[in-house]
Amino acid sequence: EVVAMLNGIRDAGSPATADKVTTILVRCFNYACEQGFLDVNPLAGIRRGKSEPRDRALRDDEVRAVWRGLAGSDMHRSTALALKLILATGQRPGEVAGLAWSEIDADVWTIPAARAKSGRAHRVPLSALALDLLAEARDVGGDSTYAFPSPRSTDDRPMDRHSLSRAVARNLERFGTAAWTPHDLRRTMRTGL
Repeated sequence: EVVAMLNGIRDAGSPATADKVTTILVRCFNYACEQGFLDVNPLAGIRRGKSEPRDRALRDDEVRAVWRGLAGSDMHRSTALALKLILATGQRPGEVAGLAWSEIDADVWTIPAARAKSGRAHRVPLSALALDLLAEARDVGGDSTYAFPSPRSTDDRPMDRHSLSRAVARNLERFGTAAWTPHDLRRTMRTGL
């Protein structure tokens, strides 16, 4: 049953997700064995696939099309600004989505260790473009603690990073490019550097 499920995920075009699900299931069954709920892990011997690392970076003409498309999209203005800031700074979508105003000091953004994937705080110098995007985000977000507040929440919380992916998927045809994800914007900036 598990192999059929994992093959279904792979066949749907998500080999990396199938690998992650495999890892999680193996850990769950290992835990069940450790706790005495099972004698043997039924997934022992199931190996992760060899998924290819993602390497999509947008071409220059695609970057222009995306930048223009974000202005004319139906997504919330904060979402479009967050996507532009990912491209302008090369930071991870989750780090941008959760950006608190307290992390900005003049022209430097300090991402705290608790929010950084590496577990270490790091400083991001902000270009004039990034500062302009943040100024616009402040106008849109009002008095929120966050640069990109959740547009659907009544309390003060940051945008969910998954809402960036959903917004891109909803508007993909508008951009006139091959499929891309918010993380591809980070990769595009880093590749360009």
